[in-house]
Amino acid sequence: MDKNFVSRFLKGSAFTSLGTMVSVVFHFLSISLMSRFATKEDLGLYFLILAIVNGFKILGSLGLDLTLVKFMVSEEKEVQEYTFSAVVWVRIIIMLFFVVVTYLL
Repeated sequence: MDKNFVSRFLKGSAFTSLGTMVSVVFHFLSISLMSRFATKEDLGLYFLILAIVNGFKILGSLGLDLTLVKFMVSEEKEVQEYTFSAVVWVRIIIMLFFVVVTYLL
């Protein structure tokens, strides 16, 4: 393997890992502060809304991000542009669907 590729891969992995760790620490601190200053009802409402939003996020992606990565690597430029455009439009339609369903409930 190319040493430059390995170096870039390790550097990218280190930055991603560091970013994830910082995000987890800030999330832990924010939950600690919220549990200290918010009432039980407010905190429960926050976690309920957080669970609903994360559920919509999971349902909204439907694995399309993995599909996009696969096709961006393996196909030629014209197919890449078509695939990217299709994935973006499908995700927009799915998000709009969830917004409408949520509004109607």
